[in-house]
Amino acid sequence: MMNVLRTMSSVLAAEGFRSNGAGVYRRRKTVARLGDGWLGIETAAPVGTDPTDADSLVPGPFKPLSSASGQPGRWVCELPLVAFEGFEEDALEEALRAALLWPLALIESRHWEWRQPRREDLDEWFPPAARSVRAGTVAKVIELTLDADRLALSCGLVRCVTALPPAHAEWLSRAALGWQQQWRMVRLARHADAGLAAEIDLTGLPASCAEVLIRAAGDALRGALPALLPAVDVLSDRNAGLLSLTAVNAGVNEAQNTERR
Repeated sequence: MMNVLRTMSSVLAAEGFRSNGAGVYRRRKTVARLGDGWLGIETAAPVGTDPTDADSLVPGPFKPLSSASGQPGRWVCELPLVAFEGFEEDALEEALRAALLWPLALIESRHWEWRQPRREDLDEWFPPAARSVRAGTVAKVIELTLDADRLALSCGLVRCVTALPPAHAEWLSRAALGWQQQWRMVRLARHADAGLAAEIDLTGLPASCAEVLIRAAGDALRGALPALLPAVDVLSDRNAGLLSLTAVNAGVNEAQNTERR
């Protein structure tokens, strides 16, 4: 792992990032953080960004994280560096540079050549048999979307948030912000159909690191869903009372104050 961290640090320096110490690097308005086996790329969220509106986000692996005031404070892309441990030296530097330049191109609105992975490869890296998740009585299937302008793993949680009682919809939105901060890579996004989904958007994923990041994304989503599904089930239950909603919200707040997974 140390070799991956050293190589990533060298790649950051070569791309114009200056180290501030303690694993923090800056290039203009972009911050890169190395720590706990992860690379985080952060940038300020545009004013007025709705932290659960998928249409407010750039395509790709970014998700909004809230500031202390509860408003969207920044966008963050989280990449698991442990996934790169199996690379040979030369291939490692190439893959890490591609993994860094990919999110940078998206937030800086620069052209990014994307060679989509083949469906057969995706099915090998994240097999259909691994896409079913169950938590108690709740069962869901992770969908893999591959089309001309999108690659994503997603799992629908609520079909229509706006159809819920107002109190439930509000609590669900607040909880979604907390869940996004607890589970790395995973974002909770509301789409045009008003449905809420747990997803990892990999649009633009570089070919040199496609396999390891697809596998990591599948693991991340499968790891988050067993905790998310029961909580969402309560919050979207029209018959759930105030005590149930409060209990779920308290659990989310407690999770936010513990070490992120």
